[in-house]
Amino acid sequence: MISDELWRKHHARHAAAHVAKLAGGVDAQPVPVTHSSIGGAGTELRKMLGSIGIHPRGEKCKCNEHAREMDRYGPDWCEANIETILDWLEGEAKSRPLVGFLFSRYLARKVVIEAIARARAALTSAAVG
Repeated sequence: MISDELWRKHHARHAAAHVAKLAGGVDAQPVPVTHSSIGGAGTELRKMLGSIGIHPRGEKCKCNEHAREMDRYGPDWCEANIETILDWLEGEAKSRPLVGFLFSRYLARKVVIEAIARARAALTSAAVG
């Protein structure tokens, strides 16, 4: 579960990123972040969803592509683009019978924030270790 402190920090960062974007301070093209084989927020999100039985399916599913994109651009990009990630999740959920009916943007946001936090922890741990 996400602590209140982490939730507040996320919103503070997200608000700052949003203001910078509106002011023209954020590049339109994201800059890839390279992290050997650590994974990232996309990998963490895929693991979390897989643990409750939600897995990529079929050739039309872009889940793995989106997870790789999240990993490639890093946690900061994911945080600044959380609405895009939520749109991806919602679009995929609506293409699945029961999952689409149960989709909650509020809960999905909490899961994505937790995936970002786990990715940051893994990156910090790898940098220290």
